[in-house]
Parts: sequence; C-alpha cells; structure tokens
Amino acid sequence: MSQYLCVKDYSVDFNGDGSVTISDIASSIGYWLRLPGRYVIQSIHDTGLGNFFEVDFSSCNNWVSAVFSFFVWVWLFSLLTKVR
Repeated sequence: MSQYLCVKDYSVDFNGDGSVTISDIASSIGYWLRLPGRYVIQSIHDTGLGNFFEVDFSSCNNWVSAVFSFFVWVWLFSLLTKVR
C-alpha cells in the first residue's frame, strides 16, 4: 500500500490552530461531501481505469474528487428515493 492516502484521519480542527472555528466547520462539510470521491480515487489510482482518467493522489483535493463524489451522491440519492 502506498504511503500516500486520499482519505486521512478525520479531525475537527482542520487548520491545526488548536481551536474549532467557523472555518473548520466549512472545511468539515467539504471533507464529508468529497469523501466518496476520495475513496474512488484511492481505489482506482493504480489501475488501468485510473491511468485512463489520469488520476493520482494530487486529484484528491481538486475538482476530480468533487466530480466523482457528485456521481456517487446522485447514485446514492437515487437508490434512497426509488419508489417501488
């Protein structure tokens, strides 16, 4: 396993200043919203699919993880709202 991971341990104090502020709350929301995309990137980065999409660990905190997360959240929402 690589020494670099997209999904790191969760911390409430995101900026590391020792106190929890409003900016930490906004960063926390962004962390949870992009978490599915980070898992996808971490899972496919060394595969042929990852090479095709040109994803690596630098993709964890940019628009690539947001796009993957968007599709995962839409898929989960559609599963939860499916009427039978």
